[in-house]
Amino acid sequence: KEKGSPELAWNPWTNDFDRMTTQQREQWDKAYAAKNDAFHDANLSGKALAEYKGQRFLQEYLATVASLDEGVGRILDYLKANGLEDNTIVVYTTDQGFYLGEKGWFDKRYMYEQSLAMPLLVKYPGHIEPGSEVTALTQNLDFAETFLDYAGVEIPKDMQGKSLKPVLENTIEDADFRDAVYYHYYDYPAFHMVKKQYGIRTKRYKLIHFYDDIDTWE
Repeated sequence: KEKGSPELAWNPWTNDFDRMTTQQREQWDKAYAAKNDAFHDANLSGKALAEYKGQRFLQEYLATVASLDEGVGRILDYLKANGLEDNTIVVYTTDQGFYLGEKGWFDKRYMYEQSLAMPLLVKYPGHIEPGSEVTALTQNLDFAETFLDYAGVEIPKDMQGKSLKPVLENTIEDADFRDAVYYHYYDYPAFHMVKKQYGIRTKRYKLIHFYDDIDTWE
């Protein structure tokens, strides 16, 4: 690719650039153009290229974490400064975990713990004990029911999750909440080339089946 080409940008999906405003694109180029040009000039290959990609991936990931941490802090400071802290439920979570070199991988999608597990922090003064830890098997499909429950709204019977309110407020035993979770990934082939798989996880065990063009149980 030519030096300065958008295709050398860290994010390979050009439609992301299409969605940017002029100001956003200027900020993106300011942050990445010099790095991308230096990468182009270095003309790395083999082990050196792999090490560069790994280090840059980690740097960008940790920079994102730092930025997110700062943003969460600003929100919490605002709630406290405006007298909203005790009347606001704060939920911090994501849609999956992430590999940072574990098992030689990056990204997500596999059913191993690094990507199956995800952060979930909930703050609600007067209702949830600060510092308490929930060990129940929870899923992101439980979030909607939880929000409806805390809002005092009736939960539709056709929703598949369960409200986390009982375990968050310690009114039931974690072990009684759910005995297993099911996982299924089927987006293959695609650019990430993660094989199709499904599996089940209990508190103690996990069984994964890679199917389709391979047939391996783990």
